[in-house]
Amino acid sequence: MKNIFIIAILFLAISASMSAKKITGTVYGKDADLKKTPLKNASVFVLGEKNGTLTNKDGQFEININDHGHDHGHSLVVSYTGYKRDTIPDEEIKDNMEIVLELNASTKEVKVYGDEP
Repeated sequence: MKNIFIIAILFLAISASMSAKKITGTVYGKDADLKKTPLKNASVFVLGEKNGTLTNKDGQFEININDHGHDHGHSLVVSYTGYKRDTIPDEEIKDNMEIVLELNASTKEVKVYGDEP
């Protein structure tokens, strides 16, 4: 009986891990000169779920998308301060993605004022 219980637990663990697909990619920002620059610490998350990640210093990310058998697909949301947020629908999500965020027109110039202590 104990062996059947252990086998059942292993089966559930294996099937749960197989229901997630790993997505990798790189997030770039397109600046005013239309040059693509990797974005460090861009936010990448699955809409409607709690899992998310940040890009590394080269703009690369890795995220698992769970497949719970929903009728609707998942959307991947990518955002970075100063750039327009991008939502990628399920049918466009693939491994080794290249995501390019456009500069937000309302944040082209930032002025910072301060006093010396």
